[in-house]
Amino acid sequence: MLPKTDALGGYRTHYDFWLMPYAVAQLGPVKVQAELLYAMGKREYDTVGQNLDISNWAGWIDATVTFKPVYFGATFAYVAGDDPNTTDKLEGGVLSGGNDWNPCLILWSYDRGYWAGALNGQGTSTNGTAMTNAFFYQVRAGVMPIDKLDIMASVSYAYADKKPTGYESDKYGWEVDLTGTYKITNNLSYMLGAGYLFTGDYFKGATTGNITNDLLVINKLTLTF
Repeated sequence: MLPKTDALGGYRTHYDFWLMPYAVAQLGPVKVQAELLYAMGKREYDTVGQNLDISNWAGWIDATVTFKPVYFGATFAYVAGDDPNTTDKLEGGVLSGGNDWNPCLILWSYDRGYWAGALNGQGTSTNGTAMTNAFFYQVRAGVMPIDKLDIMASVSYAYADKKPTGYESDKYGWEVDLTGTYKITNNLSYMLGAGYLFTGDYFKGATTGNITNDLLVINKLTLTF
């Protein structure tokens, strides 16, 4: 039982069951990883608010094939969104992609969210750090000319699982990223990257306002323990 609070007043969330199978396999030059998550339970309000049944799915599968010094990969990820037509159920908002998973430089990036904030659209449409309410597809290719240098390019596309009430579009958009990472020591690396988001109309929210594409240039020094 996890005590929480929201704008409607205090509530308690009971997670009756979690399903989290994970698998990884190495098939010659191909590495495959997959995970499925399911959370069910109840959200019971102490004061104001309707009690909700929780039924939230998420999962991902990733494959990378390596022919040194080049490699190619593809990722599919899904996190269910909350259906606005089922007011007594909570199908989204419990599970997420997690802050440790950063598939892009702009969309669902912890670094971008921490240093620059959410991607604010018209109305209430935002995109924070962890992935929620989305279907996500990515293809990527990289080259390692030397063991310490990794240069990678990726193309990603995402759209919402459940379109919020009043929204005209479920499209988050396309993103193109290019990164170069140099391993200085075993636990210290430097990354330079650029990302461009062809912003989808989801960010218009329930308005007819204008949106613009996003460009991000980032450099990062990472120390791991």
